[in-house]
Amino acid sequence: MKLPLILYWIAGMNGVGLLLSLLYRSFYSRGRGRWMEPVLIALALLGGSPGVLAGSLLSERKIKKENAMVRVTALCALIIQLAVLWAMRRACSRELSFAFLEFFGGRPWLMIYLAAVNAAALGAYGLDKRRAAAGGKRIRVAVLLGLAALGGSAGALAGMYLFRHKTKKNYFVLGIPMIMAAQAAVIFVLVNVL
Repeated sequence: MKLPLILYWIAGMNGVGLLLSLLYRSFYSRGRGRWMEPVLIALALLGGSPGVLAGSLLSERKIKKENAMVRVTALCALIIQLAVLWAMRRACSRELSFAFLEFFGGRPWLMIYLAAVNAAALGAYGLDKRRAAAGGKRIRVAVLLGLAALGGSAGALAGMYLFRHKTKKNYFVLGIPMIMAAQAAVIFVLVNVL
């Protein structure tokens, strides 16, 4: 049986993404890894997000400034790609639903959770900005991105621009909107499943 060309493409993107992700840390520590970040991001967006994410997690467990953008991109790309594949499959068998108001209206606990996590994200960005200006102990990048990933992406984005904080860091400027897009894809899937 002959495999479709798309499977070769995905396998190639994931293989190269895995290999480069594993090498990224050693190249970066020697000052030669600057070119690898945009390549890894492109590979993740072109279908290699599982390989890039796996390689990144295998080479370095902690989120650091030098690997944050690659991880955020790979994870968001993976979520969006899975949601698109699911929607394409679902569209072939039945009609897709866009009843977002009904979905949230029937789940008030979800609205309360989203309001709380967005308020926490907004507050964390404000607190971190105040601490940065005063030279105090900062909130870790992983916590700020984590609050956005847990549903507080709107609060994080508002905090970034309201407090003018982290607006020069690509893993925030590009990462937070990508997290929002991934969350929108997940909500779209949930609206159609539940």
